[in-house]
Amino acid sequence: MMRRLRLTVLGATVLSALLYAAPAAPVADAAMQGNKDAVRLLLKQAADVNAAQGDGMTALHWAAMNDDAELAQTLLYAGASVRATTRIGAYTPLILAAKNGGAAVMEPLLKAGADVNTQTSNGTTALMLAAASGSTDAVTLLIDRGADVNAKEPVRGLTAAMFSAASNRASVLDLLARRGADLRAASKVTDLAALSRDEQALRAFTTGNPPPPGEPPAGGRSGPASGGRGARPQQVAGVDRSYQLNELVAAQGGLTPMLLAAREGHRESVEALLNVGADLNQVSAGDRTSPLLIATINGHFDLARFLLDKGADPTATAENGATALYAALNCEWAPKALYPQPRAQINQKTTYLDLMRALLDKGADPNIRLNKKIWYSGYSFDLSGVDETGATAFWRAAYASWSPPRAVSRRCSWRRAKVTGNRWRRCSTWART
Repeated sequence: MMRRLRLTVLGATVLSALLYAAPAAPVADAAMQGNKDAVRLLLKQAADVNAAQGDGMTALHWAAMNDDAELAQTLLYAGASVRATTRIGAYTPLILAAKNGGAAVMEPLLKAGADVNTQTSNGTTALMLAAASGSTDAVTLLIDRGADVNAKEPVRGLTAAMFSAASNRASVLDLLARRGADLRAASKVTDLAALSRDEQALRAFTTGNPPPPGEPPAGGRSGPASGGRGARPQQVAGVDRSYQLNELVAAQGGLTPMLLAAREGHRESVEALLNVGADLNQVSAGDRTSPLLIATINGHFDLARFLLDKGADPTATAENGATALYAALNCEWAPKALYPQPRAQINQKTTYLDLMRALLDKGADPNIRLNKKIWYSGYSFDLSGVDETGATAFWRAAYASWSPPRAVSRRCSWRRAKVTGNRWRRCSTWART
């Protein structure tokens, strides 16, 4: 009993000593709190200026994070390293300063020898983060010091211009274009269908059930189920839902700054890009989606109308056969899903009918057919149970604007049918049996 008590007391004493021990990185802790007097006092007492906290943050990191140029200069004078990196992400002080758009902090860091092309662990450069911050001063400083304006991060192949377009930094886009940014550069294309086929083939071989020579792995592409109650896409043996979705998406990526700005509905960035000569009709390298189409898909009807007025091609057709005319209907009459859907269109001055009229007036073809189901029409692994292959905009309009027959209204509440989507199909089946 006494031995157990002694061990308990000893353990409590050790724990107390650990909890109240002096911090391992006192200068970094003081800098984190913005306490410059404490930092100076610690440095006079010969505290380690480069001692890092558990996540790798040093005092200089915190000065950069807090946009404190005076503290940064003090730390640099005391020997702070500009090459120190965080444990996660490999962020240097310059990266953090650029992320904040802090040109005043970046200046002494660069003078102290910071690498102007420094990257995080995923290849994001200081210029990319400065471009996303919207600071023209930070971007100018980095370019003047030799930053590569067209460098691409290796994960998705994004450039500084793409970062600024996606963040709606119009003034930075203008600056980058004047300093040599390639506005036709596209992000990396990922062929999801090919990756899924490779994965299915590998899975088949590892389970000892490889497909015969010349046949697609695990049953190949999935197709729509036959009609009727509860109709759903077929679930081919050995093929999971992610495989089916990837087959529908096929290739994704290949986005330009214009496409990224249009996808987010950033009119200011779109205008800035047009003013410096960006191509209004350059389609994505992944699935040939145009800026007009990508804006419409995401419910940015005002921007789509603006693009149309600026000369966007109303007949531009994606690889799957989708057009802006079809997308306007599909966005407004999106099928029900288990999670939130794009609803940007409810905040637009331009209604879907306004956009459709404008598209038709400009020459949009209502008879263009989808050549396969569009992956974004179903959301949540497609609760609609409808395969739109071969559908036209006219079909989509008819599918969107149905009204229940009298026989149905006697057996199923109109209000409930209108709200719950799939309930309409079940009610119509009951009424006709």
